[in-house]
Amino acid sequence: FFLGSIWSIYSALNNMFQRDYEVHLNKNAQIRHFMKAVSKEYIPKKSEIITATNIKKLLTKKLSDNEPEELACKVYTALVYFGLLRNSEAFKIQDTDITHNKQTKKLNVNFPYASKHRDKGFSFYIPKYMHKSFDRYKKQLANHGRFLRNWSQTSKSRVQNMGINRPSAKFCRMIEEKLGLKEKCLTSHFGRRSGAVALADAGISMPNLKRAGRWASTSAVEEYMEHSHASKKERLTLLDTKKKEKASEKGANDIERSSATKIAKTDNNTVCSDDSDDTRSNNDDDYSKTDQKGKTAPSTFSSAMLYDNKQQKKSSKQSLTKNCRPLSHRHPPFR
Repeated sequence: FFLGSIWSIYSALNNMFQRDYEVHLNKNAQIRHFMKAVSKEYIPKKSEIITATNIKKLLTKKLSDNEPEELACKVYTALVYFGLLRNSEAFKIQDTDITHNKQTKKLNVNFPYASKHRDKGFSFYIPKYMHKSFDRYKKQLANHGRFLRNWSQTSKSRVQNMGINRPSAKFCRMIEEKLGLKEKCLTSHFGRRSGAVALADAGISMPNLKRAGRWASTSAVEEYMEHSHASKKERLTLLDTKKKEKASEKGANDIERSSATKIAKTDNNTVCSDDSDDTRSNNDDDYSKTDQKGKTAPSTFSSAMLYDNKQQKKSSKQSLTKNCRPLSHRHPPFR
């Protein structure tokens, strides 16, 4: 027997002894020691993680809607990935649980099947690029019942319910071939693991991740967080000394640049204020030397650069002072 089969047989025997004889096998030290010795060197096989980009590439380009097997694999992958469903939970979904509201343009999947007494079920959305595939799959169903079914070549429809081991035997091998992955690196748990890691990479909080995956303990969620690319990158940046030195140097350079720009701005403001005061005094002197026509003559005390600057300012103000009378008519010069 496999180890999983041994533990399932042990749990069945324990329930039978509790019900019929009121004996708890968990209290028997020899049986517990035997079960722990059997499972001591056992390493459970965990599925590889598919990234969010590869999932979208698989659902949009790699799998076709024209092939019945690929369409079933496409629908199953979308259910277990976007709903973070276990393999057994995906086979509980009925065709009436999936509704497509064309007014809101949303495909809703309702999962009212409680795995525990406190669990009241949940619902989730399927992305827009999968709506046509789900609509086409629902049209192939012969009658109401379970959503996941096999394709019949004789009736050209889906009548027989799909077996629970079909995803691990057929769909996982198909996905490995389409994405170019190693052989037998995926299990039927790939959708739940990949969805949880994608949420962790996106920066979801721990309570929301537990709520999305319906985990009661934090230790189960931390196993998925270990494979997160964001957590690995954060760990590397915190432990790598070279990256720390580069980050500190970059921060110091940014502070120096910001302080230099602030000093330059203050210097420019003081220079501009001094220049404006000088030009105002020069303008008053020049206006005192105007003739009757209002034409100004260049002053002898200013330099050539200051005179050119004054001429440019006068040309820019001509549009504003076009309709005004010259200053000489308002205040005639003292004779």
